[in-house]
Amino acid sequence: MAYNAKVDVELFMKEWRGEDGVSMIKVGVYSYNNGSPKVQIIRLKENDSGIPMFVKLGRLTQSELIGIIPLLGDAVDFLVKSEKTKKV
Repeated sequence: MAYNAKVDVELFMKEWRGEDGVSMIKVGVYSYNNGSPKVQIIRLKENDSGIPMFVKLGRLTQSELIGIIPLLGDAVDFLVKSEKTKKV
């Protein structure tokens, strides 16, 4: 089955911007086709026109890791709360 963007739902999203103001890392929670929510971490970098473009996340610098740790904690909190809501 081919990917269908219409059923890929963003449930939560936060972003961290680097000191250079050009690079950005986004931490999000997505559900595909009403499936279980999953965390996605992506890196974006602005091109010469200032448009954010997807680039491979690869390795993180110390400042990037320190910057996104709180966002990962927020994503975990979101997942825990959404799981508790399902059980009620």
